[in-house]
Order: sequence, then C-alpha cells, then structure tokens
Amino acid sequence: MRVFSTICAAALVTIGAAAAANAATFKIDFDGASGDGGTVINEQGDKSYVVGGYIMEPVNIQGGLCADGKCTIETTQTVEPTLYREDQENFDLFSFYFLNTGNGAIGDEQEGSPTNFVTLDLYASFDDASPADGLSFFFGNLQTFADVREWGLDIVYFDGEGSDPGNEAECFEAIICKNYGYIISLNDLGLDIGKAVWSAAGDANARLDDLVVSQIPLPAAVWLLLGGLGGLAAMRRRRS
Repeated sequence: MRVFSTICAAALVTIGAAAAANAATFKIDFDGASGDGGTVINEQGDKSYVVGGYIMEPVNIQGGLCADGKCTIETTQTVEPTLYREDQENFDLFSFYFLNTGNGAIGDEQEGSPTNFVTLDLYASFDDASPADGLSFFFGNLQTFADVREWGLDIVYFDGEGSDPGNEAECFEAIICKNYGYIISLNDLGLDIGKAVWSAAGDANARLDDLVVSQIPLPAAVWLLLGGLGGLAAMRRRRS
C-alpha cells in the first residue's frame, strides 16, 4: 500500500514539474542526442528534423558557422525549410539564430552582384497558402539593425562558435554582415502561428540554429491518467 502511494505521489510530483515546464520555452538546436534530443528522418528524399513535437523540413544538418554544435543550412539549392508542430496546431516562435555566408548585399546590383538575404514568412495557420499580412521579413548583408527594429522585431550580434567575423564595429552593433551570427527576436509577432518558412535569396547560404519555440504541453490523456492515479492514492489513504 505504501509502495502504491509512493508511486502515485511521485507521479503527481512529475506532473507538477511538467506543468511548470510546459509554461517554458523549448530550443531546437539541431544537435540531436547531444543537444535537444531530436532525430533526423528521411522521407521521399527530403530530410526532416523531429524534436519535442515539432518538425523542421527539409533540413541539411552540418557543423560550422552555427550558434553551437550543428545547424541546418538553407541555400537556394534546397527546398524552403518549414517549421510546424506535428499535430499542426499553432505555436509561438520567439527567436532564432542566423548567419549569411554569401556575397552581395540588399539592393547591390553593381557588377552583377546578386541580392543576398534570408526571408522568414509566418503563417496564421498551418493550412494557409500565404503568410499573414505584415509577417514577412528579410535579413541580409548591410541591412541596418534600425530597419529590423522598425518592424517590431529585435536583433543582436551573437558570437557563435563557428562564426568568423572581422573586427568591423558596425557589424556588431549597427548592420548585418557576412559571416557574423545574429539572434532575431520576434517579440509578439511570432505568437500563435501555424508555421514558419525560411528561404534564401541569391547566394545567401544562410545558417539557421537555436529556434526558440513554445514547449508543447503533455497530451490531455496523460493528465487524466495521472490525475486518476492521484485519486486512487487518496482513496487508499482514507481506507488505511
């Protein structure tokens, strides 16, 4: 009887801890077993990254120029990577790391240089065919931090372990530069979305890493089961 009560008590403690965790965020770092615990799967030739109830597909997992460990590399040679929940319900995207390695800059057409930026489109629901109004953003070389902040976002320099920047002060505090890592915070613009889609223009060859999202709660059935165990434990204590 004591063993049963102990098990139920432990289950309720676990539920309480899970409830607290569910209010927190979850970071998708693409590091697999050594990081977020995600798994790379291959379906019909396109690799997907599955972790914490989320799917990012397609992905091209590599190391170097990442926030840390591994990251997914988005180039014009790949299909646009999409992040969504496995159950296709809405979620929150709080921030992400990116780094552009390509040449060229926004609006720079001199000497045939292509524009070079990574785009993020946010969709109001998973089934939507077009991004929500005002929720398409681009981040490219020589773009100013002020431009990004005017959209209601925030941007800060992030010195990833693989980044190889020079020593230009502007690249740390004022403009986006090649091979410098940055964190984009979406603030309230990334709340309650159905999916997020990244794409690269020109030869941006962007790295994407450390996607911070809302943690997916335990399924309702798990709560009912553990709640029932707690009720049985209480009944056993009364009888004893």
